Amino acid sequence: MNGNLTSLTTNLVWGELPPDQCDVVNFSHYTDVNMAARCLGAGDVTNKDVGFWKQWRDTQIKISKIAGAAFFKWRAQCSSWMAVSNWRYEDPFASPKPSKNASNPEEGLPAAPLLFLSTRYDPVTPLKNAREMSKNHPESGLLILEDVGHATIDRGNSSCMRDAVSTFFDLGVVPKGEKICDDTVSDPWGQPSSFSTEFMRLGLFTL
Repeated sequence: MNGNLTSLTTNLVWGELPPDQCDVVNFSHYTDVNMAARCLGAGDVTNKDVGFWKQWRDTQIKISKIAGAAFFKWRAQCSSWMAVSNWRYEDPFASPKPSKNASNPEEGLPAAPLLFLSTRYDPVTPLKNAREMSKNHPESGLLILEDVGHATIDRGNSSCMRDAVSTFFDLGVVPKGEKICDDTVSDPWGQPSSFSTEFMRLGLFTL
């Protein structure tokens, strides 16, 4: 994947088609899409009694006293979600050993190993989850951004992270084991990026 990827990455980030349709004044479809993704992916929790939800709440709070209750809310919102996915995949979340050469992939094998990205302190997808997932994908790499918050691409303005991601997409090469990027220039208590500001303006951040 060589060349100027600006248009591709813009569409990947925003998930939008080219602007050839009418303007959407009331931008609300994100909530519908978000609910569908979470409720279909997490499994059926309809018709659960109060005891089930109390236990789930206590489990979340035990994991995080600060954010546990908020994450309990996300699953509780699916208690009346009646739609069922026809193609829900549960396990195993794993891959075979990758091809020896990413530019000449072997049949039936991934062209390249996976690259996992995580901030040091992510309240949504914790670093320990990335480490566990990495174990199931041979030769995968894990890049840890020394920053706080969910998602890495728009966080910290790290050249270390950008270089690693670029190398992965260009050559299919990942860091061996874990690689730490500590060149972030963001301040978790400072001004948000323009990208994050736009998301907040549209009401896409609920936590």
